[in-house]
Amino acid sequence: MSPQPVFREAYFKNCIKTLEIALQRVPPYQSWRPYDLGSSYTVDERFQALPILSKDEYKRFSPDCFVPVERDIREAIERGEIEYVITNGISGEKIKILWYQSWWDKTEQASWALNAHTSTAHLGKHREAILTSALCVGVLSDDYDLSFDERKNDRFLYLNEKSSPLLWQKHHFERIVAELQRFKPLVLEANPSFLSRFARFITKNHLHVFQPSLVLLTYELPSLFDLQDIRQVFNCPICNSYGSTEAGHIFMECEFGRFHQNTTWCRVDLEPLELECTSADIYRIIVTTFNNPWGVLLRYDTGDLCKSTKDFVCRCGRQEGLIIDRLEGRTRNLTMTVDGKLVT
Repeated sequence: MSPQPVFREAYFKNCIKTLEIALQRVPPYQSWRPYDLGSSYTVDERFQALPILSKDEYKRFSPDCFVPVERDIREAIERGEIEYVITNGISGEKIKILWYQSWWDKTEQASWALNAHTSTAHLGKHREAILTSALCVGVLSDDYDLSFDERKNDRFLYLNEKSSPLLWQKHHFERIVAELQRFKPLVLEANPSFLSRFARFITKNHLHVFQPSLVLLTYELPSLFDLQDIRQVFNCPICNSYGSTEAGHIFMECEFGRFHQNTTWCRVDLEPLELECTSADIYRIIVTTFNNPWGVLLRYDTGDLCKSTKDFVCRCGRQEGLIIDRLEGRTRNLTMTVDGKLVT
């Protein structure tokens, strides 16, 4: 039998803390109270007995209902602690949430310790160039181009202001090359399909491009074709971070290609995908967030799937938390082969 995942005592304390806050003080979970088995049961038994919060339910109650009842949202917005944002995921789902930047930053910083390259790259106040849809971050401008200064925000440079790379013309590719050389980012954070498209332009035109210390892939899952294109151009380490706007940074890919749970800031339950044709090692990712006073998520279904052989020993040597072998895409995108086999 494979060894079980290792968790610190603080992890279980955070699980109980979030559970009690949610059931006692967060309105959407009031109807869940009868499902709680109580303190005479283990933490895991109590969580497994609870329902799962779907994305549809989350959208129905968002953005204000997941805040403990004693907190004053209007006052926090006025003092600039939180703000409303609209998420624009690659699946086309739009959700209005309360954004707490301080909490998000802490989940991100904790995830860096789960990869040898991010943990030694002196991240935190680094220059970072970001290449993704302006629907996700940055400033959107499909009708006209924005200047370098209009796309720069402190230590961040948004290389793209368009909603889609299909809107890029030759001068946009050339501008990215020039701005990477000018800005010299330590980290290039990118949507893999956007970066793949840029990399193909570089390869096709035999160009040279500035090499950051690290490429961090996020916003969507990279395909093997994306990775092949990117690795032809960028010879630095490439890491994949997994999370969501509403749940923070959940997993980080280690230097050996497996994904480690960010145990300081979330609980993850792997729920088997209940389809007759499903391989036994395909799971739904169910997340409970820790210590976000402006968004308490309990047993939240991210809508994503993963492959886990339940082998919780990794060559990287990190022992704490769940380890998954790879991300498998979104539940809504599942399809079948003609002979009834599942395709993720």
